[in-house]
Amino acid sequence: MQGNNSYCSISNSSCFIRGNIMEEKTWGGKRKGSGRPIGSTKENKVEYVKTSICVLPEELAKLKQLAKNEGKTLSRFIVDSII
Repeated sequence: MQGNNSYCSISNSSCFIRGNIMEEKTWGGKRKGSGRPIGSTKENKVEYVKTSICVLPEELAKLKQLAKNEGKTLSRFIVDSII
């Protein structure tokens, strides 16, 4: 069963009528605080390359635990351990 909901436009301002209550439209469009943070689209100074490794599930669990114990990401832990 559909509710008694409808849309309206009053002096270039959108609103939503739910039953007998008029509410301001708060979804979609430009909103304060939305979008990318200023400066986040600048080029990275370091370019990382993605790669993958094949390990057994038990090995992955052990690697993740070791990385966590050292306060590192899994990738950083593996690189630091090898180099």
